[in-house]
Amino acid sequence: MCGDELVDFRTKLQRKTHSVLFAKAQATGRDMQELAREVLAQWAANELHAATVMDRVLRSEGVLGESGGNRGGVDSPAGGK
Repeated sequence: MCGDELVDFRTKLQRKTHSVLFAKAQATGRDMQELAREVLAQWAANELHAATVMDRVLRSEGVLGESGGNRGGVDSPAGGK
């Protein structure tokens, strides 16, 4: 699956959030969905970056987490179960 492929995702929004998206869409001529995708994509990129930095720091300190095989990872004695 390509990272840029669109999948369906539906949710309810708070009225204020919807109003801001609607106003921004009106002001820019862009779709509300496009704006929401952009915001969520940036959030996801920030989360991935934070996780990468966290993993790098923890590994440099000798603290291994899930990706290091502790607590049920695939490299753990339990075999990921």
